[in-house]
Parts: sequence; C-alpha cells; structure tokens
Amino acid sequence: SRVVKANYQILLQSTRKLAEGDLEAVITENVGIFEPLKLELNRVQAGFQKAVEEDRKSQNMKSELITNVSHDLKTPLTAINHIYQPSEG
Repeated sequence: SRVVKANYQILLQSTRKLAEGDLEAVITENVGIFEPLKLELNRVQAGFQKAVEEDRKSQNMKSELITNVSHDLKTPLTAINHIYQPSEG
C-alpha cells in the first residue's frame, strides 16, 4: 500500500510538471502497477515536445518567408523610387 502511494505520487508529480509546460518531465522510475499509465504519459509528453518543435519550425519558416518577401519587394520599389525621384540641381 505504501509503495502504491509512492508510485502514484511519482505519476502525479510528473503529470503536474507536464501540465505546467515542463516538457522534459519524463518518468523514468519503475512505478509498479502504474507502468502502463507511465508509458502513456511519456507518449503524451513526447507528442507535446514534437508539436512544440514543429510549431517552432513553422514560426521560423513564416518569419523567413516574411523577411524574403519584404526584401524582394523593397529592392524594386527602391529602384522605382530612384527613377522617379526628382534630381537635385
């Protein structure tokens, strides 16, 4: 009974960490009868990590696209601006 409570506390603590955004909280301890639940929680954690990483990649790609489009638009606009700008003199 004491061992079961201790194992339950391990799972509960790891679940709280995961809920708080700690995606490094992998359960490594043997939790006895809760082992199948541990495996599922570790899968959920890995899935969250993968989703966050893919979101970061997506954000980086969006940022890079915006930078490139901005540059591609500025270059011809600057040239047009110089052509139509009244010359000093």
